[in-house]
Amino acid sequence: MDLQDRVTDSEIRVMNVHLQLHPLGQVKAAEFLAGRINEVEVPLLLVGDMNCPPDWPAMRKIEGAGLRDAETSGALNFQVFGKGIRCLDHIFICDSWTASSGGVLRGAHEGVSASDHFGLWTVCSLAP
Repeated sequence: MDLQDRVTDSEIRVMNVHLQLHPLGQVKAAEFLAGRINEVEVPLLLVGDMNCPPDWPAMRKIEGAGLRDAETSGALNFQVFGKGIRCLDHIFICDSWTASSGGVLRGAHEGVSASDHFGLWTVCSLAP
């Protein structure tokens, strides 16, 4: 289902995924996603816990489908006891988007983190 802007009537699609830990499963899932990405006819955001760093084969499959990682700092967003360990979460965008900034949301409430991952954010704009 696409999201529709009530003012401009334009649409975007947001896909949220969580890939498994095993590299072979990640590649198979990325191949499936690549097929779905190629079917999308509106601006697309693909977000989620990919469970792999930017240079792994599954990420190259997604990039091969025409997406690019919007948050490119390589910030360590998987964490243990508040310390970043690896970059496993990603926000991918298609060519319809430009990303101007982004990063990782660190923090905890009363010493407790909401997840074993820090939040990831980016500011994206649709190209005119």
